[in-house]
Amino acid sequence: MCNNYRTASPGDLRAAWGVEPPSDLFWDAEVWPHGDAVMIRRPEGGSHGDREARGARFGLVPFGAKTEHITWDTMNARIETAPKLYSYRRAWARSQWCIVPAWSFYEPFYETAKSTSVRWSIARSDGQMVGIAGLWDRWVRPDGTDLLSFTMLTRNCDEHPVLGRFHRWFDKDGKPVEKRTPVLLYEDEYDDWLATAPEEVERFSKLLPENELHSVPAPAAPRRKAAKAPEGGLFNEQ
Repeated sequence: MCNNYRTASPGDLRAAWGVEPPSDLFWDAEVWPHGDAVMIRRPEGGSHGDREARGARFGLVPFGAKTEHITWDTMNARIETAPKLYSYRRAWARSQWCIVPAWSFYEPFYETAKSTSVRWSIARSDGQMVGIAGLWDRWVRPDGTDLLSFTMLTRNCDEHPVLGRFHRWFDKDGKPVEKRTPVLLYEDEYDDWLATAPEEVERFSKLLPENELHSVPAPAAPRRKAAKAPEGGLFNEQ
């Protein structure tokens, strides 16, 4: 699971992804649930290799939802079950894939089963950005405007020497908690992912090797209200 990550700046989007940042969106470097963020997708009607950056909410709002303020969590979707669930099945069937650009994502680490968690940062060991596999959807507001939103796809990582270390040890009933992590893509997979068919998704569901990941403690700063966009600015570095 992942509910917090450090995303791309406008310059990162241009340099690493070859896309122009949205001109109508201001977003924070650290993204939290329901926050404004950036996703990369294939333009509607576009061809293989076409990409665009769009502003979107972190936490998918299903097309058929009665309100944009849904009461269940949709930041993460299990890659094994997402196509069967109400929240995701329409977007899945329509191949509405996206990539969530990130420098790192954060997970809670518990030294022991009873200890307090410490936030850790997980990134690529080569210093390159992470491409997280996602799914997006569109919800139409009463005034006719679109709300784009997305979820991160996740998979099991119980046996991974790095990713399997995070999250709680046991649930409230004392049973071991399944460890899960976002699905990470390599650069040469990006365009294939954005163009893949629903029945081909499983081939992207892999875990990066231990030596390709770097994890360190990264205690979170106090949460604050989202900042207002400065004059001429799109991105808040803090």
